[in-house]
Amino acid sequence: MNAEEIETLRLIIKLWQEGMTYTSIASHLNGHGIKTRKRSRWDHSLIRRVVLRYNQNPKQIEEILKWESNG
Repeated sequence: MNAEEIETLRLIIKLWQEGMTYTSIASHLNGHGIKTRKRSRWDHSLIRRVVLRYNQNPKQIEEILKWESNG
């Protein structure tokens, strides 16, 4: 995971925790020109997968985010 992906992950989790829907988050990212790892547009199903992965193991994701922001 590179720095750009970490920042995108951080933003997705933040927006989701603030109550945005998967579709709204995808629209936000696309509207700001933020691309997926494969350089394509976001859609609600991709956001859902990111959030589900976070929900399955939030401590691991938080450690990645914490480590990357310090390093």
